[in-house]
Parts: sequence; C-alpha cells; structure tokens
Amino acid sequence: MKIEKKYHHCSAADLLKDEKFLCWILNPDEESNKFWAEQQNEHPALKDSIDAAIRVFHTMKINQPGLSDEEKTNMLSNIYLKYKKNKTMRRMYFYAASAACLLLVVGFSFWMSQSYLRQHSLSGMEASIPTMPSSVDFNQLKDVELIFNGQKKIITGKGNVDVSLGANNVLSVKEGMSNYRSKLDDHSSNYTRLLVPYGKRSSLSLPDGTKMWINSGTEIRFANSMSGKERQVFVDGEIYIEVAHNPKRPFYVRTSDMNVRVYGTKFNVMSYHSDRTKRVALIEGSVSVGSSRGKKNTVMLSPDQEYTQSSNGFSVKKVNAADFMSWKEGLWIFTNEELGSIALRLSRYYGKPIECASNISDKSCTGKLVLFDDVHATMETIAEILSVRCLSINNKIYIKSK
Repeated sequence: MKIEKKYHHCSAADLLKDEKFLCWILNPDEESNKFWAEQQNEHPALKDSIDAAIRVFHTMKINQPGLSDEEKTNMLSNIYLKYKKNKTMRRMYFYAASAACLLLVVGFSFWMSQSYLRQHSLSGMEASIPTMPSSVDFNQLKDVELIFNGQKKIITGKGNVDVSLGANNVLSVKEGMSNYRSKLDDHSSNYTRLLVPYGKRSSLSLPDGTKMWINSGTEIRFANSMSGKERQVFVDGEIYIEVAHNPKRPFYVRTSDMNVRVYGTKFNVMSYHSDRTKRVALIEGSVSVGSSRGKKNTVMLSPDQEYTQSSNGFSVKKVNAADFMSWKEGLWIFTNEELGSIALRLSRYYGKPIECASNISDKSCTGKLVLFDDVHATMETIAEILSVRCLSINNKIYIKSK
C-alpha cells in the first residue's frame, strides 16, 4: 500500500475536507481500513488528528446535503465509531443504533380522528393546579427546590435529584447519599412545586407508576393526592414522561399553552413559556394535544409524530421520536435546528450563559451532540466542526464566526 506524504501534517480540519478520509468514514471496507492503518503506522502523529476528526464528524453536521439511498445505507451501517475513552459519556453504546436514524429523510404526515376526539375531549379536567407560566427567575435559582405544605425545601449538591410521591402522600427526595421524607397535606386542592434550575436535572415518580425525567430550567406542579378521578401535572419547561396506563383515571399534562391527554404512553414535552415554539413528540402509545385556550384544533398523535404549536398555529409531522428523549442520556439529536436555538438549549443544560453571534445564529444544524460533563469540551467540539470561535469571557461563552 502506498504511503501518502500529504497526510503527514494533516489536522482534524484537513481530514474533514479530504474525500478519501470521508469515504472511509462513511463506508469502510478492508482496503480502506488497511490504507488508513498504514498511514497511521507511518505517521504516528496522524492518529490524534484522525481520532479528533472522527469524534467531530460523528457529533454534528451542518447544512448537510441530501444523501442518496446507497449513501444512506452505507451511513446507517457504519455511522457510529467508538469515541475516545477519556471523554465522559452517558450510555453512548445504547444510542449507537438509534442515533444513526437521524440521517433518514422523512416526509410530512398529518393524522387526525375527529369522531374519536369528540368522544374523548379535554374537557372536565380538574382545576386545582394553576396553569399560569412559571414566575421563577431561573437565572437566579441555584439549587433544586420543592415548595409544599407552606414550606420550601432546598436540595443542594451537584448530582441529579430524584423525587417520588409514594403511598399515603409521602414525598421522598434522594440526591447522592442524602435522603429526605415528608408527609404532604392530602387535600386534593393542595399541590407541590418542583423547581429544577439551569445546569441540573431531576426525576419525579408518582404513586401510580408514572415517571418523568425533568430537564433544566423547568417547573413541575403536581397534586399532593393522586386519588381523584383524574391525574394531572403542570409543566413549564421540558420533560420526558412514561405514563402508567389506567383508562378509568385519565392522565393530563398541562402547560400554559397546551393540554395533553394521555392514554398510557411515552412522550416528550418541551414547553418553556419564554420559547416561541412548543412541542410534543410521541414515542409510544397515543395522546391528544390541543391549545389550553379551548378544544379547537385538538389532534390525536400516533407514535413518531411531533405536534408543534406557535403563534402561527400548529402542525403535525413525522419524526424519529426517540431522538427527542436522548437528552436525558446526555446526547442531543436534532434536525434543521438553528445554531442560536442550540446555544440557548446548551445554556439551560449547563446553567451557563452562552450567546451566539447574530450573523451565524440562523445557521441550520442537523446531527448529534454528545453532552460532556464539562461544557468547555462540548463547546470545543462545536468550534471544530462549525469552524467558529467559542470564547469564554467573564463566565460567559460567546459563539462567533472566525
């Protein structure tokens, strides 16, 4: 095999522009594997550049052109190579197969059953939990807080906080090695508020077996007693939820803009009151979604459909819904998302101000992003693949064009 000197001083950026290297990453075979192994043997310094290029390539792509069917097949068969072991990742191998699915081109789909919805409307919901947007300034909130029985419980610590409401209305909290228990007032009109600041995550388990994973900058409100005819929670922020099926006691997820009636299912809700667009993505089961301002335009979702609501109305489209729950495992998968939106989500996730320059904020990104424990490691990856600068100044990160 010929040893090519042109690769002797190649950087990761050079390799990402090299046709032979990209073909190898997209569709490796015995010949190309042998070629690149010999290049690394001949030029030992090249290995670091190749490792960095592979890591960046499989993390994010920007303005990616459409792929042919053959290219998709090759990509789906070979997309996920092993990341360097010195990077902290959360369950990456579990998502190796599902992450490749973001490269599939999917069309728009709309499905609604009017007769079914007329029989199963969102009316008759209990009104004990207020649905006004959260009044919390999450920029000032530093720790997870629980507000119940007229008191506030602040849970300090760096780890995620697991909250559960058990039998007899006993609230349990676990963070690391710390545990806390309290008996809630059991009047059905009383409710508890769970506040999750930027940079932290939490989970909430309910006595019926329902569990939700709560993302940064989110407020959850839930009734102290779940013994009524209906089960419901209020969300301002983002959750992934798995609802225990019970047709005799319907479950509702309410936001200041949307009502979701659940029929035993798994889905993701992203409804920050400060965001222009609110979303519901269904992974399994069925839900009906509509505006909180009335039953008009209420629709039923099937698995792998996303409901989007904004000031311009609503839409339903076909998606790979599993991508929307990957954040709870430390991996983001996104399609045609603006860089400015990604910066906002990263800011919430890490609890650190991240600002994107206006001249690049509308760049469309499609790909996957590993959420390392260290925000700077994540920003280094973004800087490499997008050819941008990520500057940290006075505890704030700026994304600027080169």
